[in-house]
Amino acid sequence: MGLPKISNAASRIYILGGPASGKTHLASQLSKKLNIRHHDLDDLAFETKYSKKRDYLEREKLLEKICANKSWIIEGSYAREWVHTAFSKSDVIIFLDFPISTIIARLIAREFGRRRSGLKDFLLLLKYAFTYKQYLKEDGIFEQYQNKVNRISSKAEIDHLLASINI
Repeated sequence: MGLPKISNAASRIYILGGPASGKTHLASQLSKKLNIRHHDLDDLAFETKYSKKRDYLEREKLLEKICANKSWIIEGSYAREWVHTAFSKSDVIIFLDFPISTIIARLIAREFGRRRSGLKDFLLLLKYAFTYKQYLKEDGIFEQYQNKVNRISSKAEIDHLLASINI
């Protein structure tokens, strides 16, 4: 596969990746460069961030409302049935697939450097990071959209992707 690119016609972008893969950072950069609003799926999954979860039907309705817009950037780690609409309507899916060593280093820096959570939460995120690719395989939704996937596994590829966008 060649270096990642986004067509200038792409206006519906789904950024997928495990914890600490850089989803929010890339979404923010693309949002500024393309002048497209970005949405964090955690804001749909939780009523209050990382505490009370919304039920699947409520999540789906909120996501369908976003997907009805002509342009959007959606980012999150979710690949379950409730995000099917976003996968199907996206022009491109960017899968941030960094080496586990990179993810662990980022988790350590984020969780302990910023003192965002305790040891228990950190260990849960670490476990999720180690099992994320299995999670994608188990659900199967991600596999249906391989023709839209741009897999990125390095900072150089992100830099190339951002440089390839000419507005």
